Amino acid sequence: MLDFQAQVRGQPSKEELVVLGGKPPNHGGGQSILTAVAVPSQYYLGSAMVAKKTNEIPVARKLFQKLDLEGRFVSLDALHTQTETALDLVQEHGAHYTLTVKDNQPGVHETIKKLLPKIPAAFPP
Repeated sequence: MLDFQAQVRGQPSKEELVVLGGKPPNHGGGQSILTAVAVPSQYYLGSAMVAKKTNEIPVARKLFQKLDLEGRFVSLDALHTQTETALDLVQEHGAHYTLTVKDNQPGVHETIKKLLPKIPAAFPP
């Protein structure tokens, strides 16, 4: 599939954001699929099955190994805001990352508030 896509569309731009997200298929029997795409082009980069008795975290780290992430920005949802995941992306794969931090991670959330200046929103919340 990747070879065919490359023939039809060429190679994905290294400038695009790599987004990983999981989705349970209809009638998946408890499994879900973790997929990596480049945005905004929606260029398919790869995917992996997430078994019933695990979660996306270890599957994402294995999927990183199949992707060319050197110098690219990678975005993951809050589930992946893990020290090991961040280290893997940066140190092993040479990527930059954007991970989501929510209020249910109070230590990380407070550290970010202290380190980053408050930026006024361009629009009211």
